[in-house]
Amino acid sequence: MRVAIANSSHRVVAGVETYLHRLVPELLGHGCEVAFFSEVGGFDNRPPIVATSEVPVWCIAELGSSAAFSALRKWRPDVIYVHGIHDIAVEAELLAIAPSVFFAHAYAGVCISGRKSFRTLTIEPCSRRFGAPCLAYYYMRRCGGLNPMTMWHDYHEQQARLLNLRRFRAIATASEHMRHELVKHGLKSDSVHLVRLPISSTQRWRRSRERPWIADASSG
Repeated sequence: MRVAIANSSHRVVAGVETYLHRLVPELLGHGCEVAFFSEVGGFDNRPPIVATSEVPVWCIAELGSSAAFSALRKWRPDVIYVHGIHDIAVEAELLAIAPSVFFAHAYAGVCISGRKSFRTLTIEPCSRRFGAPCLAYYYMRRCGGLNPMTMWHDYHEQQARLLNLRRFRAIATASEHMRHELVKHGLKSDSVHLVRLPISSTQRWRRSRERPWIADASSG
């Protein structure tokens, strides 16, 4: 199977990229062919996600949009595994190339600000379904900032992201909370799958009075 991974950056920046860095050799080890597609390179001082020449990497910022998409199409992926793509148009074009799976790491398409919280007086979680009423709550409950243009832009961007979510063949998420959130927004329950993030085999869990469970990565 040919798996193309799509992410905003092809360098290790944070948790999503760390997950992908660990995923690539696992896919190769299971006999998959892997390619990587990104919007930007990321910080030059950060290590690349892909550490092997077996995996081609196509970056829009480095090759240009036309050349990067052309290379991906010629490679003919069986599936595209999509993560934090910033540009909605890029995400839409990926959806047109091959059957695609989206990993919902955050509240893309289900919250006007992406924070899923009210910020008046104290910060508290929001359980509302994303929609036009969010425009009123944006100021009343301080969901975002004070710029009305930002509010209007973010609202339409999240609307477009929700439409894109409905075009994915499947959606994966690491928590039951996020799975429930996506189903609540009209995504079919049989297309949203709970897939726990891997924990390194070198980690073990120990009890702590200060925090119920913490990872002790220092012991093998």
